[in-house]
Amino acid sequence: MLVKLYDCYCRHDAELLEVNPLALLADGRLVALDCKFVLDDSGAKRQPELAGHAAPERLSELEARGRDLGLRYIELDGCIGVLANGAGLTMTTMDVISHHGGTPANFLEIGGEAYTKAEPALALVLDNANVRSLVVNFCGAFARTDVMTEGVIDAWQALTPDVPVFFSVHGTGAEEAVAMLERRLGITPYATMDEAIIAAIAAAGEAS
Repeated sequence: MLVKLYDCYCRHDAELLEVNPLALLADGRLVALDCKFVLDDSGAKRQPELAGHAAPERLSELEARGRDLGLRYIELDGCIGVLANGAGLTMTTMDVISHHGGTPANFLEIGGEAYTKAEPALALVLDNANVRSLVVNFCGAFARTDVMTEGVIDAWQALTPDVPVFFSVHGTGAEEAVAMLERRLGITPYATMDEAIIAAIAAAGEAS
């Protein structure tokens, strides 16, 4: 059963395939009583039959824009915008905002090739009328933070927003990224993610 479950997961581009509950009957048979299947958005084009049976998504206008741009954007009810690289770091940033008494306005990660979409991504975050400050949190290992930062700087200079922005940049290319921010935007990133987030919360007028 496990082998078949894994085979189904791979063949059908699943993001999640879960059997729960799995019942052991008195005669020794195993029976899947219920199942949850989530199709990876990236695999929808390869799985048209499955995608056609999907429950319709209820997207906000901004979420629909994000989907059309190929960006994973989720609109929330807070006032602190979030731009980070990678889903894990984005969720961590949101958790730390909440930990310090703030409320995140969105989930949006620009890892992988998405850093090339920095301008539409930034516009997406800032078009949320509730956003009163922005946290940009980059941590690079294989990804270079200076490349991602350059994309955000170019976007910032093109859009010229008046929302206060707070950077935290660490990892590969961080030294170059910091120098670039200081030279082109006159902004010095904070030493830690917590410091950047606390400053963003204060700027948004929320208690820290």
